[in-house]
Amino acid sequence: MVKVKVLLKCEHCGGRAYLPFREAVDYSGQKYIQHLPCPECQGSGLEGKWITLDDFKQLLEQETCPHEHISQVGSLRITQNGLTDDAKLICNNCSKVLD
Repeated sequence: MVKVKVLLKCEHCGGRAYLPFREAVDYSGQKYIQHLPCPECQGSGLEGKWITLDDFKQLLEQETCPHEHISQVGSLRITQNGLTDDAKLICNNCSKVLD
């Protein structure tokens, strides 16, 4: 089976590269959150993965798709912490989840 190595968004940090570490106080007394590089991708936000040629073909189709027909999947909810959602935009043609 032939496979190719591609760089994809890090699953551990979701491509953010840096993760919250702890709350700290700056010189003026303001609180802020310190961040550290993701231990999986070392702060790049990307990770290498070996995928089959069929998966590679699907990735190429998703990248070249114009994403003209889009649906929203998920919902909006009001919680104690405010408005939250798990809504995602998905292309109907290639099934790519759009950020």
